[in-house]
Amino acid sequence: MRESQAAAWLEKERGLIRDGDWTDPATRYEKKARGRVTVGEWMDTYHELKEAEGLRKSTLRTYRNHTASRIQNHPIGRIPLGELTAGDVQAWWDALQREFPGRSDGKASGRETNRKAYVRLKAACGEAVARGIIPTNPVEVKKAAKKVATKKKTLPTRAELAAIVAELPERYRAVGVLCAF
Repeated sequence: MRESQAAAWLEKERGLIRDGDWTDPATRYEKKARGRVTVGEWMDTYHELKEAEGLRKSTLRTYRNHTASRIQNHPIGRIPLGELTAGDVQAWWDALQREFPGRSDGKASGRETNRKAYVRLKAACGEAVARGIIPTNPVEVKKAAKKVATKKKTLPTRAELAAIVAELPERYRAVGVLCAF
C-alpha cells in the first residue's frame, strides 16, 4: 500500500470514529461480502436453514421447485441480495404474471405457483433481515399475497347420486353406493 493510500484509509477510519460508525474493518469486510450474495444464492441458504430447522423433506422439495422456476432461474435470482429493491420485486412479479398466466378453466395455475414463490421470497428476505444481512425486507406486493381464487367445485346432490347409481349395471350398484355415499 502506498503512503497516500494509507493516509486516505486512516482518514476514512478517523471519520468513522468521529461519526460513531466505526467497526472492526474485518467485520465491515465480512458484512460487505455477505451483501454480495445473490437472491438465488440466498434462497439456497434459506432452504438449508429451513432443512436444519427440521422442515420436512417433501415440503422443502416443493419450496425448492417453486423457487427454482420462479426465482433462481429468473433475472431476480442474479441480483445481489443487498441491492434488491421493492421496484425489482414489483418488476419480477409483473414478469411472472406475464410468463405464467392463470388458466381459464379455474384449475390451479401458474398464478398460484407464482404466489407461492412470492411467499418464499418474502420469507427468505425476512430471514435475511433477522440475520442482519439486509436492513429491510423489499418484498411487498399486495396482489401477490392474495390466494388465487379457483373455480368453486360442487358435489352432486343425494338425488343426483341416486340417479347415477340407478344407471349403473346391477353388478356395480353395490360398489357405486359405497363410493357415492
